[in-house]
Amino acid sequence: MLIKKTGNSTMKIFFLIFSFFVIASKNTSFAAAAEPADYKTLHRSYVRLSVVTGPNKDHWKATRNIQRGPGFHERLKAAVLSEDRLETHFKTFETICLPSLMAVRCPPTVDHKVVIITSNHLPEAYKERLNHLVELNKERLEVTWCSLTDSFVSRIDRQLKNLLSTGRYTHLMTSRIDDDDALPPNFLEALVEDAPSLSWNGFISYPQGIFLDLDRDFQARYGVKYWWKNGSCGITSVRCVKNKSAVGGKTNIFQHGNHIHLNSRTFQRPLMFLRGGHGANDFGVQRRGDGVAKMATIKDRHLPYDQIKERFSLTVKESPDYNKL
Repeated sequence: MLIKKTGNSTMKIFFLIFSFFVIASKNTSFAAAAEPADYKTLHRSYVRLSVVTGPNKDHWKATRNIQRGPGFHERLKAAVLSEDRLETHFKTFETICLPSLMAVRCPPTVDHKVVIITSNHLPEAYKERLNHLVELNKERLEVTWCSLTDSFVSRIDRQLKNLLSTGRYTHLMTSRIDDDDALPPNFLEALVEDAPSLSWNGFISYPQGIFLDLDRDFQARYGVKYWWKNGSCGITSVRCVKNKSAVGGKTNIFQHGNHIHLNSRTFQRPLMFLRGGHGANDFGVQRRGDGVAKMATIKDRHLPYDQIKERFSLTVKESPDYNKL
């Protein structure tokens, strides 16, 4: 009987110890599952604003005919930073691009900022103008300054790798947008919703948008529905970076070559970008004679300017001749 009682006591002790480890195991599993709650997705929207260095300069209207050889960088600087060109691009940035980006809603799980990539050779008046805009929007807006010999692609690659190595991030997303284009308020929310379908690895394109034509006074002359797959207005690269060993390799959208040729996943959400046309676009826009795009001849694609202005938070004024084609 003594042995039997001892056996019962042993079994009770074993059961208590077993129960303790089961409970501890459950608690540990819960803690492990809860741990990602303080992780975030790192997202950066990049806007090139008269940056002198980088890819595609040979194709820009302002620079494609610049003679190579001695003095090339100075000639390049003079073309990109001419007062007429700067004034045009700052106006579109201030009235189209920046207001829309500052109105983009940021989910609590996303560490988001807009990064302006520009030249440290900007004339002082434009440096002050840009710094003032940053000061007004310092929580979400910052500038990366580049010299004539800088590769802005390499610079932002280093910045991202530093953030990934020191922060707690599960995923990395980088988007590009030109200084005369706009994104809607739900852009980030859409990315967070759509990225899992790519297993958080690849490229996202929203091809349904708006083309907005500006007249010589930078007033909206017409707005029309527009389709552009892999356009520079919001094309986004997506990566999973929870494993620190995955931090190496390509980090940003500019490292993947011509955005038009990316093998992206398209999502058919309405009015997900605005492309501005004003006759001074760096790559040109398909326009005819007086600046009216062929797309605008399709009457059922026209949109009231109030609808476009509200959708993209624009501060551009409406022309008295809006949509009078």
